[in-house]
Amino acid sequence: MNGKAWFVGFIFIALFMAFSTPVSGDELNARLIPGGTVSMIADGKQVHQFKSEVPLPDGLLMVGEGSCVVQTKGLQLMVSDRSIFALAEGEKNWDLTVKKGHVDFVLRTNAKPITFSTPHDVIESRQSMVKASSAGLVRGYIEVTEDETKLVVTEGALQASSAKGNQVIEEGRGIRLAIADPPGASSPPVGGGAKPPAPAGAGPKWMPFAALGTVGAGGGMGAFLATQSGGDEISPP
Repeated sequence: MNGKAWFVGFIFIALFMAFSTPVSGDELNARLIPGGTVSMIADGKQVHQFKSEVPLPDGLLMVGEGSCVVQTKGLQLMVSDRSIFALAEGEKNWDLTVKKGHVDFVLRTNAKPITFSTPHDVIESRQSMVKASSAGLVRGYIEVTEDETKLVVTEGALQASSAKGNQVIEEGRGIRLAIADPPGASSPPVGGGAKPPAPAGAGPKWMPFAALGTVGAGGGMGAFLATQSGGDEISPP
């Protein structure tokens, strides 16, 4: 990387860090902030390009040359280079589509939940949970490759669900969605109790795992607050 590209990248990361706390309430409509060039995708082709801050094209697929930031009410996304994504605001949730790539997210607990739509499955976040002593933010990332999707929480916790079951993703942990079960295999149970064996090859596998380089479950996490269910306290299993 030459000196100019390094400097531009450094400035963009510094800008992201400066805005790393999403705004609350109705203070901001969704904005797209390119670090390089962001192109809209239509019929598999890149059609319209943005090089400066614009209102977010709601629900339209985009790809960036360089990272970009999406800033909106209670939610911020940092989208990595060459990731293919879209964000749409629904009445009760945000729908984040990731076809390929890596997207970091910061979510306020009072924000609308996120539905993560990927080629392997749809994951719905039902609850955002934070430590009582925290800043009220949930942080994590979603990463999509040809073979799998990984959803990891690095701060706070998310209660998530898909066609394969329910799972509380605790700080420092994640779930992995693979393309399909091997012939004759069944998916591992997720959430509350055992599940009946799935038909061979039926749907993606949902596998909890410990995320490397982050705090593992049970490592001084303390009690979490379930922010959308009357403030009930829960503890890691």
